[in-house]
This record gives sequence, C-alpha cells and structure tokens, in this order.
Amino acid sequence: MKILFQHKNRKDFAHDVFKTIANIKNGWQRLNKYLTSTTTETKKSIVSYNLNGLMTVASKPLTTSDLMSGDNVRFFVKPFYSDSKTYAYLSTQWRHVGGNNLDIESLKAFINQEYADLFRVEANKNDFVLFQLLDWIDNEKMTPPKMSSYQRILYGSPGTGKSWKIHQFAQTHNLEVVRTTFHPDTDYSSFVGTYKPTVKSEDNGKEFFTYKFVPQAFTKTYVKAYQNPEKSYLLVIEEINRGNCAQIFGDLFQCLDRNDTGQSEYSIEAEADLAKYLESVGLSNQISLPPNLYLYATMNTSDQSLFPMDSAFKRRWDWEYVPIDYAKAVEMSIEIGEKRYNWADFLKRVNEKIAKAQSEDKQIGNFFVKPDKTDNVISLEAFKSKVMFYLWSEVFRHEIENSIFQYKNDEDKTETFTFSVLFEEGRDIELLHRFMENLGIVQTS
Repeated sequence: MKILFQHKNRKDFAHDVFKTIANIKNGWQRLNKYLTSTTTETKKSIVSYNLNGLMTVASKPLTTSDLMSGDNVRFFVKPFYSDSKTYAYLSTQWRHVGGNNLDIESLKAFINQEYADLFRVEANKNDFVLFQLLDWIDNEKMTPPKMSSYQRILYGSPGTGKSWKIHQFAQTHNLEVVRTTFHPDTDYSSFVGTYKPTVKSEDNGKEFFTYKFVPQAFTKTYVKAYQNPEKSYLLVIEEINRGNCAQIFGDLFQCLDRNDTGQSEYSIEAEADLAKYLESVGLSNQISLPPNLYLYATMNTSDQSLFPMDSAFKRRWDWEYVPIDYAKAVEMSIEIGEKRYNWADFLKRVNEKIAKAQSEDKQIGNFFVKPDKTDNVISLEAFKSKVMFYLWSEVFRHEIENSIFQYKNDEDKTETFTFSVLFEEGRDIELLHRFMENLGIVQTS
C-alpha cells in the first residue's frame, strides 16, 4: 500500500479522488454504475452513500457560466473526467443527506467499500489521504510511448544530436524528464541516494548536525513515477559509458528486465537506507520499475570507456545508432574573416580523413558546435577552440602521414602546422583559408 496523495483541503481531495478512480482503465464505466440523476438529468448523486448533488455530467465541455448558480461557481471549472462524449464536473458543495457539506466520511465509505480492491481513504479533521493498494494500476489517461523501448542507449559520434533526439522524444510523448551524467567518480550512492549531514536548529537557536537520506536522480524519478501513475517519466543518463555501470546500478541491474506491460520482471529488496526512505514516502521496499518509467542514455563512441560494459548489462538495453545528418549541416556555415565555408562540405571532407587516420568513432557530427541562432554561422573563435582543437587533440596530434593540419605555402609546397599556431597574432585567418583550400573546400561567399 502506498500514498497516492494527501490533502488538507477537502474540496481538492474529493476532486482528485474522483479524477483518480474515473481515469483508471474502464474507470468511468465503473463509477457511472453508482450514479443516479436527481433534480435534473445532468445532476448526479451517489444516493446509496448519501452523496447528493455530487456532480454534473454533460455531453460537451461546459463554460464557467454554465457551472454557476447565482453569483457563485458551484463546480470545479475543469472536468475530473472527459472523453469525446462525456464531461464530468465535481460540485464544490455536494452534501450529505444529514446536511453536512463536503462530507468526507461518506466519500470514505464509498471508496473503501466499492473500490476496496484498489484504493483506501483515511481521513481525520486535518488530513485526507488516498492510498493505492496495488503496485501498479492501469490508467487510461497515461499514454506510454508506443513502439518504444523502456531502456534505450543512443550512440554515435560526438555532435550527432543524441541528447536532442531524446529531448524531442520526451516532448512528443509529454514525458517529465530527470537528467544525470555519469563520470568516473559516479557511484551507487550518487545515482540512487545516501545519508548526508544536514544542519538543524533547536528551539534555543543552537544548531546541530544530523543525517538524513538524500535521494538522487534514480530514486527521485522512481518515486515520482509511482506517486503519479497518470504521468510518464524519463530518466536520462548522459555519457553512460564514462561511469562504472555495474557498480553504479548494483542490484538495480535486475530490475532492467521488463515484462510485456513494462513492469520489472523481477523485483529486488532495497538496501536498508533506501528501504527506510521508500517506506517514509509510502512505497514498498521491493523495488520494481513501473511501466511509466523510462531510462534513456547517450554514449559518444569517441570516448574511451574507462569501465567497459559487460554483455549482460548491454543486452538489457535497446541500442540506436545516431548517424551524422549532413542535410542539416548544409544549413550552417563557417565564418573565417570575410569568407564563409559550408559546414556540410567541411564535415564530409574532414570525416573522410578521420576515417582513414583513425576510425568512424572519431568523426564529427552536425551538431558538434552551435552556430549563431540568427544566421546559422559558426564564428571563427568557436571553430578554432572547438572544432580545430578536437581535431588536433583527439585525432591528428600524433598523425604524420594522414594529418590534415597542412597547407600550401606561396611556393606551392605542403607545410604542416600545429594547433597553437592558430593563436599567434595575425596568423589564424590566412592560415585557415589555406587550410580549407588544401582540403578542397570552396568558399561559399
């Protein structure tokens, strides 16, 4: 049993309760069985539980004026349930037959009796709580991305738009995103959570240190997914191959096996500190990834992994190669002095050279450097400090025979140069023009 939500305001609590029970799979059909018309056909009550004047149900969306009586709005202006034929609005003044407005005890009796297989309401004078009895309840309003895997690693050369593609995926499917980045020092506690010291104050003003469990990216996303089953969540791990995945995931590795519904095939028992935290927020100490939680990661193939992934970990992810999109690169240009060169022309020529000297892993993607937003132009400084620096430090520094750091002098003889020469006063523009010419790249303007 876990807490779905907790309110102090009885109107908001009642609205969220009916929103929850109406939007589970076949939820409206189930709720509609208890509704009877009272004063008019559209006004509905649950007579058997003395919930009178509970809601109004219309065949089209209602305006605020439709929901008014006299000078006051008598219903929530947003329906707690809607589809193409039905729009249900909860009253803000429903009454118990005995005369009490907003009687939570009647609502509690209705839920705890008629929805005893799924939910439970606990209420006192100040707090109203809805509990969910199952780990997962199918919710019709939650639309997980179709034909998409629950765990996916997007890989390719740097700058191919892996993170951008995940961003587009999240926007398309209305996913709430939590991001983290792996690096050599990332461990289980920095991914899942651990106890950390915090400062508290006593009544007399004195401060003292205490420790509390601080959840990290995984636990934050996991808790949100269970507490909000109507939403879908995406945990994005940037640079997943830069961390020791086996150590970072630990036992969570077992949860990556999903069944046909998206739930973890196997659950694991949380270690003591995490278990205590999960129980404090109303969740089970048995960890099982829900269907509304997705894990996506990026991996630059040019980065040498310090901690190679083992095959057992790899096979629990779907892999998607993100190629270089030269069509998008055509829209960009490089500005060197008063001349411009097409970014796509440069990439094609340079990537051919990289493939011969090193491997495709080191090639440059179309989004490797950001152009100016107004005219899609890559500045001279960005080109030198990002593109040329990468080519020198990661690819051609130790290349002699296949180096591209060459140009033709005034006597038409080939000379080589180093990256540092580009920062000698007055040399960069002329040198880069000759560099482009030696590569066979023609200026566009």
